[in-house]
Order: sequence, then structure tokens, then C-alpha cells
Amino acid sequence: MDIQGPLPNRIFTLIPSTVLAVLLAGASSDVPGQFFLCRKFLAVWNNYNRSKRTTENMGSIISLFDGRLFSYANNIRSKCGVNKSALWLPFEHWVRLPPVMDYWVGCGSWFAQTTRGLFAWGSNWSGQLGIASYSRITRPCRVSIPQTVMATHISVFNDVAFIRISRGWLGVGLNDDSMLGLPNGGYVTTPTMVPGAENVIAWTSNRATFGITRTGLLGCGSNARGQLGIDDDDAPSLTPIRLPRGAGPVRKVVTDWESTFILCGQKCFVCGANDVGQLALGVFDEEVHTPTELSFPVNDVVAHKFTIIFLSAGKLLGCGANDTHHVSPDGPASIITPVALNMPWSVRRVTISHEALFVQRSEDDTWFARGNNKNSQLGVGSADDIVTDWAPVLVPSVTSVGSLVSGHYFINSDGVYCAGRSKAQNASFWGSDVDHAPHASVIPQRLASCPTVRSMVLPTMVIEGGTR
Repeated sequence: MDIQGPLPNRIFTLIPSTVLAVLLAGASSDVPGQFFLCRKFLAVWNNYNRSKRTTENMGSIISLFDGRLFSYANNIRSKCGVNKSALWLPFEHWVRLPPVMDYWVGCGSWFAQTTRGLFAWGSNWSGQLGIASYSRITRPCRVSIPQTVMATHISVFNDVAFIRISRGWLGVGLNDDSMLGLPNGGYVTTPTMVPGAENVIAWTSNRATFGITRTGLLGCGSNARGQLGIDDDDAPSLTPIRLPRGAGPVRKVVTDWESTFILCGQKCFVCGANDVGQLALGVFDEEVHTPTELSFPVNDVVAHKFTIIFLSAGKLLGCGANDTHHVSPDGPASIITPVALNMPWSVRRVTISHEALFVQRSEDDTWFARGNNKNSQLGVGSADDIVTDWAPVLVPSVTSVGSLVSGHYFINSDGVYCAGRSKAQNASFWGSDVDHAPHASVIPQRLASCPTVRSMVLPTMVIEGGTR
């Protein structure tokens, strides 16, 4: 039915929730364009778009409105939680749950607190969803805690999750070296109370785990290279970390496998592995076991695979591994004293991959890359083993960049694009559609089937207002 002339004020027989369901169904149809039956339809649609809370993670987009979750976009391994087989969902779908009170996401794992308990779906490689299984979860499943226990916050990382409840924190997922602060190691697939975590307000976890409190810092897990900043080889339970006098409150902790960066105001304290000078101390000491203050102010830091990028006084500085000249085209293989990146334009985001950098230009949001390209994984249209000049990524309007073994994926509003090849040189990370993808794709190709390897979130620094 198409109404000619002015819209009527309202159609009395439909309540707003029904109107919204009709509008969402219409938006997901194959019929081009939309029209509104009355002003009430238009008001409901405007209120939905104005009031919904929306979050993006690994290209999946989810919105909470009036107790209901709606998701769309990247649906690889059913990340959207709607039990659809398509890799890309162009329109919003209702995630079937009891009324939702809050939700949290990280590294492709989603949690939703409902009026009937806590549910989870998405990435579950290490059992971090807490459903007593390692299975891929295509639709929301109840987390293995009593229905009456309410989660008030959840911190999610690649292999672990910490769930805040009234009595403290529950840990779940990979527990190698007791990185959950729990004994016995291995995997913990049922959320378990973490001893001594009652005062923790924020977590960071990457093999070594840190819990920030209002008065200090706790750590647990592996300390093989001194990354916890304590004297023992490891910490099977949360252990206080002593910072130098006058350090001030801890606001952020960044870890790179075996190196740690602790931010207190604009002070940065470092400890752990320093094989390639990644601690920015100007020396090649293999290990630093005591948190040591850097000589320059640090506003933010991002770290991955022995490459470190600092935001300092409005400038980007880099140090650590530089074998493929991604930090400094003319610099040595290891940079022990941070050097300025000297960007030709303002930068909004910086993402670090293995021996490569991706940056987003502020003025037009275009992504550029340089560094290791031996598998053509930078997606810049070059087959050179190393790209030393900033080259634009050949995917428009990229919103996020991630890694797939020896390749990268790029996500925009149209789909997921991949560049590179697998280590076996058989394009296996493209999934079963081998004819769609060459063995080494110089130009990113739109993903047509589910990848057979794990996709990983890459560490990214977001710079408000941009910088050079």
C-alpha cells in the first residue's frame, strides 16, 4: 500500500514495538527503498535510530533498544548470534533473547545480561564464553552461572573473560601459567571466582594478566621474562606489583606477550623482555624485572610482535623490531631509542601487525600500510616482499583491520576482504571457495566462504583529533 499525499497522523491499531518489527522487516527485504504508512511509523523509526546503543567489534554491529538486541554485518563463524549461515548480513536481525539489560563484547565474543540470566555467543576458542564447551556458538547460550547471579561488567580478551558479579570477579578461558589467577592451569570453561580480585576495576590480559585497583596494581600468570615486574618466576594468584614511589594511580596497562607498559598519568613504567629494544630504554638488556620509568611522557601506547608505538606530546614514536622497516624505513633492524614516525599527514588510528604497520589518515579515513609483504598480505596492490613507503590499502572505507595467519582482513560496510595467502600457499584461509581466491591475492578479495583459520584482532591506538 502506498499512500499518496500527506501522511496520516497515526494508525491506531499498531503499538510501537510492532511498528518497529515491521520497519526492520521492511529494511531487510529485497524491495528497494522504503516508505512510511503514517507519521507514527516515521516517529518510531527516528526514535529507534536516535536512542539505540550501538557497538562494533571485528566488523559485527549490534544495537540495544528497548530490551532487544539487533545485529548485522560480519557474520563469519556466526558472530551475529542469529544462526544465519551467510558470512555477511546487510540488514539488522533480532538476536533471540529474553529482555536484555546490558551487553559486552571483545575479540569476537559477545555477552548479554538478560532478565533470565547471562547469555553468550561468538568466538569460543579457549572456552572463554563460559558455557562448559569449546564449541563454536551460533546463537546465544546460557553461561554456566546461576540464573539469579547478575553480571555488572565483563572484560573480554582473545582467550579469557572476567565477569564482575556482586561478590567479585569470575574468570573463564585459557589458564596457562595461571593467567586467570586460578590454580592448575589448562582451560577453565565454567566461570570460577578469582581470589583476591574484589577491588579490581579494570583488566588487561595477554598471557600475563593485570588487575588495576584504585590504589595499585595486581598481576598473575607467567613472569618468565619479568613481564609482571615481580621477583618470582610466575604468580599463580593475583600478586601486588610495586611501582616506584610517586608513580601515581595506574590508568592503563598494555602487554605484548612478554613486555609490559604501565601508564600512570603521563609516566610510563616498563618491564619484561627487551631483546630488540622494545622497552624504549635505549639499551639491549634482555630482561627488565623491575618496572622502570621511561625518560619521555607517554599519552598512549600500542604494542604487538615486538613493535611498540607511543603517542608522546602529540607525536608518534616507534621502537623495537624493525626488520622490515615498518617503523623506520632507514633505521636499523632493532630500534632501542624511540624514533619519530614523521607522518606526512595527521593520523587517526594506528594498528600493528606482524612486521607491519597500518595507519588511518584523519582527513579522509583512508588506510595506508608498510612493512612485511612477502605474502602480498598488506592489500596495497604490490607483490614486493617489503613495502617501505606508505601505500594505500585497496579497500574503500575500511572500519577495521585484522590478521588471518599470513594474511589480513579488511572490513567495510560492504563485507570482509582478504589479502595474502596461507603458510601452505594454498589459500586455505579463504575457506572452501578456492576458485574465488588466487594463491596470493595482491588486491584484497571479498570473502565468499568461511575461513578455516582463526581470525585475530590486531592492537589499535585511536587518537582523538589526530596527530603526526
